[in-house]
Amino acid sequence: PRAAVQMALGKSHYYVSCDCCAVTDAEDHGSDDEDQRITPTMHDTSIAYRLHQECGRLINLYDWHASFSSVVERESQRTAPSQGEIQARFMRAVEEMRFLGFIKSTQRKTDHVVRLTWGM
Repeated sequence: PRAAVQMALGKSHYYVSCDCCAVTDAEDHGSDDEDQRITPTMHDTSIAYRLHQECGRLINLYDWHASFSSVVERESQRTAPSQGEIQARFMRAVEEMRFLGFIKSTQRKTDHVVRLTWGM
């Protein structure tokens, strides 16, 4: 089941049939670059999962939040979400990833989490 969850979070546009996340033929150049792109229209947990894949064994929560925030703020120039809303969305995504077993807190560095899963 872990492989299915990793696939669903990593390539959510295959599971959620929406126009905003779909890869068009004009954008598809026959490479996996489109699968690796992080768009603000993705679900928050998918954004956090993609960003978590770019990190090492220890993930600094502040840096992860800054990356998440930069992706989410591109969502809409007219109605930009507040910093409080972004932080709440980030914490929900982190807790969902902790619940799914992708990360856990660490005793050594309180501002870091430990990555528990690696690649597919």
